Amino acid sequence: MLKEKLQVIIDASAGKIPAEAKTIVSSATKAVADSISERSIPQVGDPFPEFELADSTGAMQDSKSLVGSGQLILTFFRGAW
Repeated sequence: MLKEKLQVIIDASAGKIPAEAKTIVSSATKAVADSISERSIPQVGDPFPEFELADSTGAMQDSKSLVGSGQLILTFFRGAW
């Protein structure tokens, strides 16, 4: 279902995107699709893998340290685009 919705968006924007940007987006889309198909989808109750991400100030935070301080809540912000 998601794949079909993404294809509709891609088709609708095809004439509005420069060729170089299309190549980059196509490559990134394939990389994401390939990485998803290679992984199993976590189920409710599965342990979350450890990770490191930048926080809202740009400082790197790792999940292991944060979980040691208590419960961990992740919030994802859409980029400014």
